[in-house]
Amino acid sequence: MFDLSKLLAPRSVALVGASPREGSIGQTVLRILLSAGYEGKIFPINPKYKEIGTLKCYGALDEIEDPVDLVAIAVASHSVQPVFDSIYRTGAGSALLFDRIDDQDGDLQRLRSQAIERSLPILGGNCMGYHNFEARTSITFSASRPRQLGSIAAIAHSGSVFTQFGASDPRFRFNLLASTGQEIAGSVGDYMNYALDLPSTKALILFLESVRDPEAFRNALEKARALRIPVIVSRVGRTNESAALAASHTGAIAGSNAGYEAVFEHYGVLEVDTPDDLLTSGLLLAQCDQFRPGSLAAVTDSGGLRELLIDMAAQLKVPFAKLAQPTTSTLQRILPAGLPAVNPLDAAGPNNEAYVTVFRRALEVFVREPDAAICMFEFDATDFLSFYPELSQVAKDIGKVSPIPFFVLNSLSGALNEKVAEDLTDAGVVVINGMRSALVAVRNFVRYRDYVLKEKQSRREDAVQICKITDLVAKWRSRLTSSPVLSEFESLELLDDFGIPTVRSELASNAGDAASAGDRLGYPVVLKTAEKGIHHKTDVGGVKLGISCRADLEQSYDDLKTRLGPNVILQPMSKGRVELAFGMIRDSTFGPLVMLSAGGENIEILNDRTFALPTVDHADVVRMIDRLAIRPKFDAHRGKPGIDVGAVAEIFWRFCTLCRELGDLLDEVDINPIIVDASGCRAVDALVFSSTQK
Repeated sequence: MFDLSKLLAPRSVALVGASPREGSIGQTVLRILLSAGYEGKIFPINPKYKEIGTLKCYGALDEIEDPVDLVAIAVASHSVQPVFDSIYRTGAGSALLFDRIDDQDGDLQRLRSQAIERSLPILGGNCMGYHNFEARTSITFSASRPRQLGSIAAIAHSGSVFTQFGASDPRFRFNLLASTGQEIAGSVGDYMNYALDLPSTKALILFLESVRDPEAFRNALEKARALRIPVIVSRVGRTNESAALAASHTGAIAGSNAGYEAVFEHYGVLEVDTPDDLLTSGLLLAQCDQFRPGSLAAVTDSGGLRELLIDMAAQLKVPFAKLAQPTTSTLQRILPAGLPAVNPLDAAGPNNEAYVTVFRRALEVFVREPDAAICMFEFDATDFLSFYPELSQVAKDIGKVSPIPFFVLNSLSGALNEKVAEDLTDAGVVVINGMRSALVAVRNFVRYRDYVLKEKQSRREDAVQICKITDLVAKWRSRLTSSPVLSEFESLELLDDFGIPTVRSELASNAGDAASAGDRLGYPVVLKTAEKGIHHKTDVGGVKLGISCRADLEQSYDDLKTRLGPNVILQPMSKGRVELAFGMIRDSTFGPLVMLSAGGENIEILNDRTFALPTVDHADVVRMIDRLAIRPKFDAHRGKPGIDVGAVAEIFWRFCTLCRELGDLLDEVDINPIIVDASGCRAVDALVFSSTQK
């Protein structure tokens, strides 16, 4: 990882392309740096001038006698190679390049290789620079609105997002705002690492286009997890174009999103859709250092908005706290006649001298409700109209005494309330505009709270370990290396060895052996082609279901032999309450991923799946099952016993063990279907593609 201290907190800055010409990039960068209150040395570089303002101007970097921590390059990319040659000669500590470097002639790769060889961090190219508010250093041509030092660190690949964040409402208080661009030398993981080391960082928000250094990115996420600093991400590029390249069902439904989904789940990263949600979730979570079980408690000044809040919370799956009887009784004594003691609460009673007092007393009760984990106060907080400005003081007072996170909501996203928001922010009370953004932020608070509070279940001794997993791994590593193509029969044998139950299977290569196998298995049976190279048997008519007698079996065998070849596999018919699918793919960015999804034909019809890293633990697998849309099928219903979710999770965890131990030799694994009922689960069909097969 790159050391970014000289880049982001330099003691001296040389500006190549500095200029006194109004409106030029060189003049704008210099002006913004000076206005930020930068206290280090500044060396303008431009051979056309002797001085710029009160600063001595140099003809070249080599003329500067003092050490230079950062060289900011405000000239066109076709002129940068001589600049970098002088950076290498003089030993400058870092560089920042605004213009884009094209790689038509290998310029980008050559510059990257030179920088990596010298451990020289380079911000950009094609970037807007940065604001380090903590170091009072801004190297950019996009000024930020004046704002107080805050605790949100924001990193964006998009220069436009960087500009919008800098121009945003001053209630969003950053300590670092950086635009990383092409990441010539130094990836988003390095900037995350730097931000996490800042004592003021309480939340880290990212606008991602890609992850160029997965190891640095995951190291930074691990660091954030250890520090309990929430990471919120808005990411572009969530499409399925890569699905066409996949050989298995698992790969075909993964697309390019699976790796991020798995990594984000593992490290507790919160993903949002819009820059608005990115900012508001960061704003709320930066103020939340108290986590306890429970849900949302909300007090509003409007019956209509209260009802809309209920509808929207249901849509976004944000639960409300269930009020305890003592809470309800106390509220009934506080509230005017006609206002029910419920959550969310409409506390707007008659317009009299008790109006504000009712809100104060109700909020005092709500923040101490045992089932409340966070409290929202919705009222018309604007700069130009406020029927009861005293409510702002109520919010300040409640914020000081609340034992749980507390914030103010104005339901209108376009509300003009910068002054009110700044005033409340100074008092430590977050103000969010827009009901949807507020509920998304609360949902992210709950998800991060659950991630922090969840008890990691230690991995237990199971059948795999009892069967000497070390010997199993050695056996199958040798098999995959020497014979990389596994038949369905061998694939099922692999699952059996790792403690994953499978249906009984028999091979046959002629009509007599097939008939004998059918008699042993007992009718009805399934007959499937076992010819090499046929992966999706149903697509070519290679599966015969429900064969009820020897005569039907002989007829079905003759058909498969004629069309596809003599080799077949036979299994008894299996039916269950639920069909699942297990899978593994090799993500191009993050490596092996495991998948749990609805099985059978639903694997292609329903978008009901979840991905994880193979290092997932048993408790996490239970949560994966709970997220599936088909999860209610596991419950007891109409006299049918329920399915043991923990037992199913155990089998999937064994599959994760297989993928963890053999994943470097595997490209894709597709187990579909897994038949599940009250008696257990068993794999019916499996495909294993080794890393040397394609």
